[in-house]
Amino acid sequence: LLCCAMTCAAGDLDSAADAVLAAHFSGEGPGAAVAVIENGTVRVSTSIGYADIGREIPIDEHTLFDLASVSKHFTAAAALV
Repeated sequence: LLCCAMTCAAGDLDSAADAVLAAHFSGEGPGAAVAVIENGTVRVSTSIGYADIGREIPIDEHTLFDLASVSKHFTAAAALV
């Protein structure tokens, strides 16, 4: 899981999200998706890589990610706030 906090001008948000993904994923294997939501409005939605490498199915806005034990980290962070 990758979490970043950055300040961007409105037009730079798309390129910043793409840059973060490109820095960590090649696009030719497993990947990730990023969504930035502000006041209930999706400002950025982008992805890179495959949801299913064997069948070469790319990650898109309908891809479901298995969070497994990662949700424990979110719960711990919420408890600290």
